[in-house]
Amino acid sequence: NKGYIGRVSDHFSTKEMTCRCSFPDCYDQRISVDLMKRLEKVRVELGQPMIVTSAYRCSEYQAYLRSAGANTVVAKKSTHETGDAVDVVPKDKN
Repeated sequence: NKGYIGRVSDHFSTKEMTCRCSFPDCYDQRISVDLMKRLEKVRVELGQPMIVTSAYRCSEYQAYLRSAGANTVVAKKSTHETGDAVDVVPKDKN
């Protein structure tokens, strides 16, 4: 559940994968096990920390991003809603 803080892999925590909304009814926390295995592999190969900019999003937050005119393209139905997507950037952008 949202609010639980633990490890989902050697380098990532549940806090990083949680929906970033502040909607009171958002309590689920979903992230694909397969996605985390692949993300962890990329992190190890990269050899440096990565910043998670977005992971799981509840459907209400996804709708909010669309209606708020987010600075990026926001899909009508996103794999973020199913816990099958994560956006990351390397901590050291060089």
